[in-house]
Amino acid sequence: MKPRVLYILQNAWHRDAIHGERWDGPSWEAALWQSMTGKRLREMIPRGIEVGVMNATPLASNRCDDVLLPNPVYVVDRITQWRPHVVVLLGGQAKSLLRLIRPACITAPHPCYRQLSKGQTGDVAEIIRERAYAEMAIERWGAHPPSGGTCAPPEAQ
Repeated sequence: MKPRVLYILQNAWHRDAIHGERWDGPSWEAALWQSMTGKRLREMIPRGIEVGVMNATPLASNRCDDVLLPNPVYVVDRITQWRPHVVVLLGGQAKSLLRLIRPACITAPHPCYRQLSKGQTGDVAEIIRERAYAEMAIERWGAHPPSGGTCAPPEAQ
């Protein structure tokens, strides 16, 4: 079993989008991984985890500098359905949801933050990996592993 980590971005935008139109399905995900955000986000994803990615709202904008308010009901519904071990909130709009998140939560800069270095994204990935495996162990064994058990990720064992 792999730990589940859900990454929550701010809001989607695409120059051909209709402002305020819903865009959160397979076409959004395909566009995400082709975008600079997706390319930088990959650097924050540790190996050996199950990954989920969403925006803080299902609505899109046609301008990169637009700020769409997070939709707490949408986010909580996705968290409830997916049951991640860790939630990573990326960027200011996503971080505003911090008080709603029940599983372990980590905040980090948005992947396209210009001053974010590869070293920093690697550090974020390592923190996420460690936290995800710890939360998975707690889910499985409670606060402490059984005698002789380990919480280390598979590649470290």
